[in-house]
Amino acid sequence: MCLHPDEHVDDPFLLAMGDSLTAGLVRAYDWAATALGPLRTWPQSLRTATGIVLHSPVPIVMLWGADGYMICNDAYSRFAGSRHPTLLGSRVREGWAEVADFNDHVMKVGLAGGTLAYRDQELTLWRHGVPEQVWMNLDYSPVFDEAGVPAGVIAIVVETTERVLADRHSAAEQLRLRAMFEQAPGFMALLEGPQHVFSLANSAYLRLVDQREFIGLPVRIALPELEGQGFLDLLDRCYATGEPFVGSEVKVALRSGPAGALVERFVDFVYQPIRDRNGDVTGLFLQGSDVSDRVRAAAALRESERRFREVADAAPVFIWAADASGARYWFNRPWLAFAGVDPETEVGEGWVARVHPDDRARYLAICGDARARRVPFRTDVRMRHYDGTYRVLDDTGVPRFAADGAFVGFIGYSVDVTASRRTEADLRALKNTLEARVEERTAELATANRRLIAQIEERHRVGMLLQHMQRLEAVGQITAGVAHDFNNLLTVILGSIDVIDRSLVRAGDDQRARDRLGYIKSAAERGANLIQQLLAFSRRQKPELRQLDLRDMIMGMRDLLTSSLGNGVRLETDLSAETGPVLVDPTQLELVILNLAINARDAMPEGGTLTIATSSVAVTDGRHRRGPPVGAYAVIAVIDTGCGMTPDLLARVPEPFFTTKPAGKGSGLGLAQVYDFARNAGGDVDIESSPGRGTTVRVYLPHGAVAPDARPHRAGGSARPAPSAPLGHLLLVDDDGAVRDVMAAMLEEIGCSVRTAGSGGAALDLLESSAAIDLLIVDYAMPGMNGVEVAREAAALRPALPVLFVSGYANAAGMASIDPARVVQKPFRDGDLAERVRALLQPENAL
Repeated sequence: MCLHPDEHVDDPFLLAMGDSLTAGLVRAYDWAATALGPLRTWPQSLRTATGIVLHSPVPIVMLWGADGYMICNDAYSRFAGSRHPTLLGSRVREGWAEVADFNDHVMKVGLAGGTLAYRDQELTLWRHGVPEQVWMNLDYSPVFDEAGVPAGVIAIVVETTERVLADRHSAAEQLRLRAMFEQAPGFMALLEGPQHVFSLANSAYLRLVDQREFIGLPVRIALPELEGQGFLDLLDRCYATGEPFVGSEVKVALRSGPAGALVERFVDFVYQPIRDRNGDVTGLFLQGSDVSDRVRAAAALRESERRFREVADAAPVFIWAADASGARYWFNRPWLAFAGVDPETEVGEGWVARVHPDDRARYLAICGDARARRVPFRTDVRMRHYDGTYRVLDDTGVPRFAADGAFVGFIGYSVDVTASRRTEADLRALKNTLEARVEERTAELATANRRLIAQIEERHRVGMLLQHMQRLEAVGQITAGVAHDFNNLLTVILGSIDVIDRSLVRAGDDQRARDRLGYIKSAAERGANLIQQLLAFSRRQKPELRQLDLRDMIMGMRDLLTSSLGNGVRLETDLSAETGPVLVDPTQLELVILNLAINARDAMPEGGTLTIATSSVAVTDGRHRRGPPVGAYAVIAVIDTGCGMTPDLLARVPEPFFTTKPAGKGSGLGLAQVYDFARNAGGDVDIESSPGRGTTVRVYLPHGAVAPDARPHRAGGSARPAPSAPLGHLLLVDDDGAVRDVMAAMLEEIGCSVRTAGSGGAALDLLESSAAIDLLIVDYAMPGMNGVEVAREAAALRPALPVLFVSGYANAAGMASIDPARVVQKPFRDGDLAERVRALLQPENAL
């Protein structure tokens, strides 16, 4: 016997505990460390209760004191699982922490002298290290001390988990069986006793008897219409003999509907005796199916087949039927008359001997293939007539299927087409003769038709070309009209900006104001460039041809290109010194290069390298599918390392207004203008591009002699500084007051003395006076007298007076004969205007 060192072996209480495993644990436990104290100090009430607990065969635990110190027996230790033996001597709230609230209530009631009883109480316990759902019967009673005061609580714990789960499973199984019974497609009922009392019936049975309420009633009372139909006698016999009965397609008359009319039905059913443990019959189980539809369908089918045979025998064609194996089991009377035999001779495979030997293998193969694939067939076959001759039959077979989709065979019919086939052969011979003649005529018509189609296609092509030219002409007319007013606006904006900018420089104002003016000027210049593109594309602006050195021009544009490309794109040049001069409009060429550079920049959103190269090339083979005609060319190549284009996009880039950029990022005129410019100059454009490999645009411009009116182009030219003495006395004529004021300010900036007039009449009045006037500057488009008319009258008054025309129109018909050097197009920069004015006032200093 193992004792704690604080205990005495001669204590009778220790011996009375017995020799169970838990008793040994109680003796060895250090109770002195608890509020109960050593075993030798325990009161008699605690000792007595402990002895009862340890010797009880049922699971018991005693909770002593206000904290409920736990003392249990062997049976309870098996219930506690792995929580034993640590539960011994622990406070119940700590020992079963997961159900602390439940045990708090138990202790409160028990120490107050009350009792508690629970049946199948569900709790979640951690008995084996994991949460476990258990059910228990729990009985709690108080334990009194020597003074009769409740000092503890005894709990009898009987686990009922297995029984609860078994009961639940049994209930679920009963529900499942009941559901199966209720949902069974066939009708079922349970009859009890010799009177065959209904105790149970499913929904199918209720439907069979028109939803009558009969549970608890004998069959004779519940279904009185069965009397005399034999069913009641069958029930009595099965109950008496204990032998089941099986009925198939049995007719029964049952009442149905509000009037209770008898309705005839057919049922398959079974009467199965039910026996008790002693083998005695206690009732009958009734199960069956309403097969009325099947019986009626079978009867209808038999009637249908009878009628079919009557119709088939009267038909003027040969009709046969075969089963799923291909054996023919029925022939109509016309067939038998054709064959001159009895039905027994033909059925099975007997009919095969009637097929012509040359047709037999082919015909049987056709029938076998159709049977294998369950598809219809139709073919000609020669069959032997009863007179020994062979007749041609047009034979058709159609597959037959049962209601459930099963293949049941073929139904076929044959028509004697011997005469018609002979007629068809004669018709074929006639047809061949006619076709030969038609073929000859068709060949002649085909030749004439091809010529006609070629003429129609040519007319269509010319018509489409004419429509395209008309559309371009309409675009040009609209563009020219808009350009005049828009150029006036841009002239005022750009001229005012230049004047204000110089005023700010002289006034020493802050740079921010000049930067804002720069933004406005940049936007206006973009508008001016767009107008130039539109005019160039629509060919409404007369080009100013000048001899250009491409190397000097591109180097002069470097600052403009660098600022336009931004910091993310590196500009490189490869300008050949061997490239000869070209004869083009410098403004249009600058726009072409700038457009190509901006397109390349937009194709490199993450940055990259833009290379502008020049070279000379001689095209000697005119058979190339693309590129310029034969000749010598200067080539400007703009090469980027951007995203490139797919073939379908590359094919569309010459189209006007087509752009791959987002809305608001491009007009779609850039590349169209490049193509138009190059081809008008006698050259062409070639583009190479593929996705992810960049784009190379080559502009071919022909080398050529200098035109008589061409002047060398000086890139980046600007107005010379104003002289200290007046440059000259000018008369400025423009009907637009804003344009007139801005031009006057620009001219005064370069040292001119300016008089202004708002109309042609006012200008002529000043010219008739003695006022000093060295140069007449006149707007072309004015109401009343236009600029050419004013110049003509001015020449009559002052023949030596030079005239400078200002025009916002692209190409006015009345100015066609005027020297381009005497015309400045709106919008213009102050440097352009100053250059033209000096050229007319000081011709000796002009370039």
